[in-house]
Amino acid sequence: MLKTEMMSIRDRKAGIVIFDTSAILCCVAEGIDLANAARDAVEAETRLIVPTAVVRELESLAQGRGRKGKLARVALQELRRLVGTSELELIDAGGMDVDELLIKLAKSLDGFIVTADEWVRKKARDLGVPVIVYVSSKKRFQRV
Repeated sequence: MLKTEMMSIRDRKAGIVIFDTSAILCCVAEGIDLANAARDAVEAETRLIVPTAVVRELESLAQGRGRKGKLARVALQELRRLVGTSELELIDAGGMDVDELLIKLAKSLDGFIVTADEWVRKKARDLGVPVIVYVSSKKRFQRV
């Protein structure tokens, strides 16, 4: 992604929320709307971002026959719907490890990472990146 494109995204007034694969799958599994989950957790207008590397992970998972494959196929349909309504922005931020990419992107855009992955949560928090996680007992995402 070009530096000017990142600055353009960062300059928008909404809170930037970057979803990882685990959070998207969790939303689909729990029947939670991605946009509402982000807005509720940030308690403000949000700008939803999904890196294309996450989409590639979902496409790979969608090839599977089990529950995760089915969830990934539904997740891809939901992402297509959201992109079509301008509620979600897909960005190509490079080809590095997806988890590292999420953290780098959140730091550069001053955004939140939305995840259900314990490793990503811990790594992001250790590096000072704000994180939103799914709290199963409350059936919602919240900032930690």
